[in-house]
This record gives sequence, structure tokens and C-alpha cells, in this order.
Amino acid sequence: LCVTYTEEATNSMRRRLVQVIGPAAHKVNIHTFHAFCNNVIQNNSELFSFRALQPITDLERTEMLYKLLEDLPSGNPLRKLSGNIYFDVGKLSRLFDLMKREYLSPDYISDSIDVYIKSLPEREEYIYKRAGKGYQKGDLKQDKIDDEVRKMEGTRAAALLFPQYEKMTKEAGRYDFNDMILWVLEAFKQNAALLQSYQERYQFILVDEFQDTNGAQNELISLLTSYWDDPNIFVVGDDDQAIYGWRGAKIENIYHFKDHYPTHQTIKLEQNYRSSGVILKPANHIIAN
Repeated sequence: LCVTYTEEATNSMRRRLVQVIGPAAHKVNIHTFHAFCNNVIQNNSELFSFRALQPITDLERTEMLYKLLEDLPSGNPLRKLSGNIYFDVGKLSRLFDLMKREYLSPDYISDSIDVYIKSLPEREEYIYKRAGKGYQKGDLKQDKIDDEVRKMEGTRAAALLFPQYEKMTKEAGRYDFNDMILWVLEAFKQNAALLQSYQERYQFILVDEFQDTNGAQNELISLLTSYWDDPNIFVVGDDDQAIYGWRGAKIENIYHFKDHYPTHQTIKLEQNYRSSGVILKPANHIIAN
């Protein structure tokens, strides 16, 4: 099994494999993460009652988020009594996407917020470094702490709306592409026979652009390899490309892989065949910082 991110990348991998092993390359399972999960769903339709669902449109998603905000009870941190009551729709949408991608539950987010709030008085940015009018060195910046707590309570309230949003999309017969990975994860965890069938089927796994994998994708790979004490897994990742954090890349993926599979070998590709020294010298100078 080879998994990557775009259909273009899967086609490129297959073309290269054809050059190496010939027509047999067409028998190798090369998929995007979403295409792999879609295949699992389609090939085990009796375990997934989602065949009648349709992809959600941007308009439908926005309407559901509007409805969530309209129905907020009095006292909810996200409820606005005046102005634009839909102000937080964009934040809600991004949070729900993040929760699906990183496989985060509302309880996990709420617990993490509790730990974070408890740590605020110990963080340097919330402690005065020198004395001033009305405060001494070492005093807490209580106004700043209170503002941060208010923001965190808003995030908690938003995360707790996630199950309601999930219920709304399911009742409307809609799903987004992140849902497919979550459905397969839940099915693998609840059905040991299903998971074992795929563990036996895919005894060699390659993951491309590993620094870009998210929490749900990493959990999927972890489940597929969990049967073996020393699994045959090969990941290709570039720690330098982890600078694309805004796009979801994380250096932690590479570090955690070494922790999760301690016996695996690291092969460094330090010869660059794509760029000249004129490009590499300033690029390395930037990356070093």
C-alpha cells in the first residue's frame, strides 16, 4: 500500500514504478488517503450505512453553522446579543475541520484548555518583569489572564458544538471528505476482523510527504501497522518542509515516527538533484534560521 496526497502524485508514483518493475506496477495499491478510505467503505458497504450520503456543499455547511449559532442558549460564550450574530462562523468551520483532521474530541480539547488555563499564572508573558504604576515586579497581568480565559472559554464552547454539527450533517444526509477517514478509523477500532483483513492484505506500507500527515492519517497508519512487532513501513518526509506549518506540515510527525518505530533505519538524502548551488546556498541560510 502506497499513500500520498494528490491524484497527480499517485499517477507520478505509478509512472516511476512502471519504469522500475514494468507492468506489475499497475497491481500495486497506490492511493490518496481519502481514496484508500473510500475503497474500504465501498468494499465493506455492509459495515457502513452511509451509501445514501452526499458530499456537503459550502452553502449547506454555512447554513448549518448559522443554525448552530442561532440556537445557542442564553449565557453561551458564543451567543451575541447585538451586531453580527454570525461573526464566529468562520472560526467554527476552521475548528471543526481541525478536529476532524487531527482526530480531536471535544473532551480532549476541553481537558487541554483546563490544563492551559491553570498554567497561565506561571507563564512569563502574564507576569510583570518590572515594577510600574499600580503593580510590582512579579505581579500577574490579571487583565491579560482574564482576556485569555475568555478566549479559551469561547474555544471550549465551540468545540462542544461539534457533536451537534455532526448530528446535523448526518440527519441531512451529508458528509465531507475528512469524514471518510474518521469512519474508517472507527470501523477499524470497532471491528477487529475488518482491521486484521487489511493488516494481512497490506504488509508493506509506504507513506509519501510524511511531514504533511495529520492526526487522523497518522492514526490510520498506526492501526494498519499495529499487528506487527516490527512492521514493514517506509515513510518519506522532509524535515525542512515542516516550515509549511500553515499548510499542516509538522516536524513532530518525523520525531514521533522515530519514537513509535525505534528499530527503523533513517536514510538521509543529502544530494540535491533538482536545484543549483545558487538556489541552495540562500535556501539553506534561511532554513538554518
